[in-house]
Amino acid sequence: MGRPNIDVVFKELASTVIKRSSNGVAALIIKDNTDKTFSTVVISSEDQIDELKFTAENVSFIKDVLLGGVIKVIVSRVDVEEVEVIETGVNQIANIFYNWIAIADGTSLEHTELSVKVKSMDSIQSVVFNIPSDHERIVNFANTSVTKESGVINGEKYIARVLGLICGCNLTESTTYKILDDLISVVEPIDIDTAVDQGQFLLFNDEEVVRVARGVNSLLTIGENKTDDMKKITIMETLLLIQRDIKSSFKNLYIGKYKNNYDNQVIFFSAVNDYLNVLAYQEILENNYNNHVEIDIEAQKNALAIIKPEVIEWSDKEIKNYPYRSSVFAKTYIRVNDAIEDLNFNLYLV
Repeated sequence: MGRPNIDVVFKELASTVIKRSSNGVAALIIKDNTDKTFSTVVISSEDQIDELKFTAENVSFIKDVLLGGVIKVIVSRVDVEEVEVIETGVNQIANIFYNWIAIADGTSLEHTELSVKVKSMDSIQSVVFNIPSDHERIVNFANTSVTKESGVINGEKYIARVLGLICGCNLTESTTYKILDDLISVVEPIDIDTAVDQGQFLLFNDEEVVRVARGVNSLLTIGENKTDDMKKITIMETLLLIQRDIKSSFKNLYIGKYKNNYDNQVIFFSAVNDYLNVLAYQEILENNYNNHVEIDIEAQKNALAIIKPEVIEWSDKEIKNYPYRSSVFAKTYIRVNDAIEDLNFNLYLV
């Protein structure tokens, strides 16, 4: 009797993936003593900003995040004299959902600490300034300075704008070549292509506008389930969103509600496969590939071997029909569609 409810939930999740991805939730850590009566505040639009609670610079940072099109900003205020800025800032919002996090006008040490902290967290992504993190969930913004109409500012003071830009970009596109229309120019590295290959998220001057060079994160080391595709922000956004949807649905709809047998596992896997099929139809996943989830027979076999050594002689069918205690072993095969970013165009005069 549980299948229809599971199917409905997964179909709803799949149908809203694009909308949900384009309305990410950003968390911004700020250092501010203007008003110490609060530690966190949720802001969805500029008119919700109480400018009496923040310094003028922090008001500007919050507006920068909103400019990217995020659905809301979770502001985590930390006292200026606080020693453990990152630990305090992250812990204050530990029970609030958000996708991306950054610190406004942070020191090099604080950006390093945020990088380390995010690596230990599940699903959260971050933007840091000039910190080579070598991680698929951390974006390393590295322009040393940018120029607005109001003048030149250091790159670390533009982190909030980059946070909003990335967090507000949906799964149907990427940040590559996005125009930052609030900028006049930026200081570029000597070799932008090399810097991008080194995991730097960079802006460059393109005729009369400033663009994102390539929507990449800081991942460099490939291997141990990390592929070259995972260097792209849009690929990681897709993987993390799918992971969150499946995990949350399993937690809310499945844990404790069904006996752990093969038939009930198939019900869940079938619902997940329907979800993946909708994502393929929306071209988020490759629609010419068999995106699917199935029982991880090898993992289940290894677990069963602890209590039933004879499992090494069993067939795949026998293993599937003998679940290990309360565990469900699953593996998923998907291909994520990247955005169009490169053109190879040969012109021949004949």
